[in-house]
Amino acid sequence: MKLRILGLFAIATLMASCSEEGAVSLNFVGTYDGEPLVLGESLSYLPDYEISLLESDFYISEVALTRGSEVITLKDIDFVDFTNNNFTLENAIAGINLTYDEIEAGTYDGIRFGIGVPPSQNTTRPADYPSSSPLSKPGYYWLAWESFIFSKFAGQADGNGFFFHTGTDELFRTFTISKDIVITEDNTSTVKIILDHKDLMVFDGSLYDVKAVPANHDPLELGPLENFVNNYSSAFSAQ
Repeated sequence: MKLRILGLFAIATLMASCSEEGAVSLNFVGTYDGEPLVLGESLSYLPDYEISLLESDFYISEVALTRGSEVITLKDIDFVDFTNNNFTLENAIAGINLTYDEIEAGTYDGIRFGIGVPPSQNTTRPADYPSSSPLSKPGYYWLAWESFIFSKFAGQADGNGFFFHTGTDELFRTFTISKDIVITEDNTSTVKIILDHKDLMVFDGSLYDVKAVPANHDPLELGPLENFVNNYSSAFSAQ
């Protein structure tokens, strides 16, 4: 009888220690001026010219949910690749889903992530990682910078190319998006995270003249790049 009671007590203790868990899917959707972004299509820009975007991708890091002052880490590094997704309207509307599981059930009040590779990992190189890691991409490391390339954003304006490539610790940014998120046991909650690409290109209240300054990737000329990465805070929204 005593053994039976001890056994029941052990089972009850085990059950009590097992928290209910669910998952969250972050659905990244690229837009331009509120409309789905299809790469290669003409887009209204400055009065005297239009643009088309051809490339948009970036690392996200230290991905977490927040609950007050509590931070619940989901993943250390991941990659959002609109470049290889947004080539049709259907794909642009569907977006990119990054799913994270084993999250304690409950209510959270925000999503936090960095754009780029945090300084603690930016001392490494792609060769340090297995091919399954987002950081193994050789095309996203620049020896001259001694840094991963955090984001690539490129297009054309009147047939001439322009681009923004960001990297180095000075351009790493972390943002928190306020959003009530309810995680329930054995279910996946979806949060749509919208990035409006037109908002990335507003500098000092006006659209940046990419024809006048088409190449923006010099770590010694951080002004335009700092404007660009700071704009992520206003360009992101959640639904």
